[in-house]
Amino acid sequence: MWRKLRSVLSVSTLAAMLTTTLAPAAFAANGDFYDKVNNISNSAVDYRTDVGHFNTLMSALDARAQDFIFENGGKWYNYSGMLIDITNQMAAGKSLLDAFTYAKADPTNADVAPVAITVTSASIVNGTMTVSLSRAPTITPSIPDFAVTASGVVVTPTSISTSGSAVTLTIPTVVSTATGKPAVYSVSYKGGAPVVADIQVTNLTPNSVVIGQNFNVVLYAENGAIDEGYTWTYTTNNDALKFIKLTYSNHPAELATSPIIEIFTFQASQAGSFNLHFSMERPWEGSTSSVQTSDYLIDVTSP
Repeated sequence: MWRKLRSVLSVSTLAAMLTTTLAPAAFAANGDFYDKVNNISNSAVDYRTDVGHFNTLMSALDARAQDFIFENGGKWYNYSGMLIDITNQMAAGKSLLDAFTYAKADPTNADVAPVAITVTSASIVNGTMTVSLSRAPTITPSIPDFAVTASGVVVTPTSISTSGSAVTLTIPTVVSTATGKPAVYSVSYKGGAPVVADIQVTNLTPNSVVIGQNFNVVLYAENGAIDEGYTWTYTTNNDALKFIKLTYSNHPAELATSPIIEIFTFQASQAGSFNLHFSMERPWEGSTSSVQTSDYLIDVTSP
């Protein structure tokens, strides 16, 4: 279909028509083509200035037109429908401008704007970073899709595994920054906004965090204990450790008999060494019902 239209119009003519007075390249910028399957925005500025890139994009659109939408004037249009309308209108003797105007006015070509996949949360423990995406990508993510930094220094993941919207990256452990303080990790996906990773505390040795940085304490609770009313509770020797939230997830084995993961998120508001004491107990019976305890020493430093 594209080849039929291109026989009437030159590439440069249509490129000028679609990209006149367009903004600089950006996600969802005026004139962008968006590949809904691969989550890729084909920037208008690229095919406005590079005919070779334009032809490559047109070939891709020919091959899978139904996977693309086109942004124009703040609205997204179905590419396949637009091209059909433009072709038919020009075959009926309409000018390119009139054909394009007709295609934009056709309500069947209207489409919703694409929503970029972003990082919603991240955590790190012992060189393993767990990243949650806003939705599962259609195309399996690869290492270059992620930008990881440790206190502003770029670090490159050495391996990756994915499961739906969850991604696990193996990254070099950065013990400290140039100032001698613990590294603060962040991660972004395909150029999106970076998210600072929580530190996950999973052992009894001192764990270092920076003032204002979230950290998680990960605990396991057997299903049987939960059924009997047991849950983890905590106390601390200093209010400088502020409780943020409690979240739950299944053990990765996803078996009916597997334990439940309880993730306590805290934030430290001042420097010092503080203790968190956890007890598996029935809340209405208090500490006398405790069947298991864990203590965590947290070292908090200034940024």
